[in-house]
Amino acid sequence: MGSLTNTASLNIMQALFPASITGLAPITGGGATAGSLRIYNTTSADTVGIYSRVTSNVIHQMTLIAGSTSATGNPAPGVGLNDTHVLANTLAAGTPTPSAGTLEFCTNVKYLALSGTNGGNVAMNSGAGNWNGWTLSTVSNKGQAVNNGPITFPTFNGSTAIHIWGWCVTANAASAGNPSVPTSATQMVTGSPGIPTILAYGDLSFARTVSQGDTPSFTSQAVVITLD
Repeated sequence: MGSLTNTASLNIMQALFPASITGLAPITGGGATAGSLRIYNTTSADTVGIYSRVTSNVIHQMTLIAGSTSATGNPAPGVGLNDTHVLANTLAAGTPTPSAGTLEFCTNVKYLALSGTNGGNVAMNSGAGNWNGWTLSTVSNKGQAVNNGPITFPTFNGSTAIHIWGWCVTANAASAGNPSVPTSATQMVTGSPGIPTILAYGDLSFARTVSQGDTPSFTSQAVVITLD
């Protein structure tokens, strides 16, 4: 069994996770970028890299994933999300069936916001006290990215509560502080891109019910993504 070195692992994470909203530029058209390792691509039909909506600096967004299973009592997911549930661009039933039940991105229809139009989606933002990017380090020879500020979603205004079981990260944001709504309940962007759209995903430690007036938030350093 082999292992990446600390420096190689960190370099890969630095190519994936911008330290700030001005910290990482995508490649274009699948071409090589001299002088730095950049693996994002603004051409979704290409076969190289990970899709980024903007042509300048990469702006990450987090999208909440709801489930049909009630989160009353804040249960821990006995069967978490895996690679059969969260694919390159879509959510799927997958095997085994997750504790969350049927999965759905928090679109505007699913997550009615008290203000704004993007509901269960938040993009990195340079404002004071906001999530501006990722803090990178290596832990036991594995690259690790941690959110460097709170990720706070709009106040929910729906009359019917929704049940949040997980999240995913993409570079689908239109600009800093301006996330893009998933195309549908199960599809992040239109069609079948040649490159992946979803960069990372995870379960909540405990599922949460979001009711009218609730303002979901991840505290700073609550989201930890490891190169594994």
